[in-house]
Amino acid sequence: MIRPLNNNVVLAKDIKTGREVIAMGKGLGFSPGARGTLLDTHKVEKVFFFLDEAKHQQYFQLLKIIDEDIIQVAEEIISIASHKLGSPLNEHIHLALPDHIGFAIERVKKGIEIPNLFLNEIQILYPEEYAIAGEALRLIRERIGVILPEEEQGFLALHLYAARRNQPPKTILKHTTLIQKIINNIEKELGIAFQEGEIAYIRLVTHLKLALECITSGKNPRNPLLDKIKTEFYDSYQLAIKLARIMEEELCCQISEDEIGYLALHLQRLKVYSKLDKKL
Repeated sequence: MIRPLNNNVVLAKDIKTGREVIAMGKGLGFSPGARGTLLDTHKVEKVFFFLDEAKHQQYFQLLKIIDEDIIQVAEEIISIASHKLGSPLNEHIHLALPDHIGFAIERVKKGIEIPNLFLNEIQILYPEEYAIAGEALRLIRERIGVILPEEEQGFLALHLYAARRNQPPKTILKHTTLIQKIINNIEKELGIAFQEGEIAYIRLVTHLKLALECITSGKNPRNPLLDKIKTEFYDSYQLAIKLARIMEEELCCQISEDEIGYLALHLQRLKVYSKLDKKL
């Protein structure tokens, strides 16, 4: 052990690699005069390290201002998420998650409500993360005794998805906001109102998510039906062009004709479903 950071978290050195690591376990940092001694491996529940030295130092500062119980429950949530998602999460989650949970608890105690305007989209876009975030709310209630609202389940899901994708949470939120903006424009242009949970809405949101991932990663899948779409679904294609311009403005990149064509197909499908609903 190099030094205790709090009663349950210590800064230690891996004997095999010589790397400084963060070790966690109940009472691990409580033993007096333990500096320089070997850690009791039976007490060690988790070990991790930061590749970025700046984050390493930020974590030390976080431990000084965030309650130990919040740190512990955040790390438990991270472990559950990493296991269930089948992949390690970006190291920034060790800073972002306890920080967010701490502020969320503080807001609830003060009676401050923050609406989550993207909750429906988050449920559809990130179902795995949303389910894990539900477990996170349960753990927070059991460990800390604070009941966080469903809106927070959505915010926590965004943090988990961002860590899974190795992207900043603000980027994921930007994409989610853009998807909602596009959907609002579609409702206005087509004179329809999506119902929560309807298949057409879920398909559209899912397509937009995949489209944004392709666009931002530089992928451009060819659309073999493009010429046919332009002529047979002319109005839908023109609307898709309008929506593409919104996306280009927000993302600062050009949307290919192939991608516009795929979006037009979804718009045409929406028109068909809308007409069927009106007849029923």
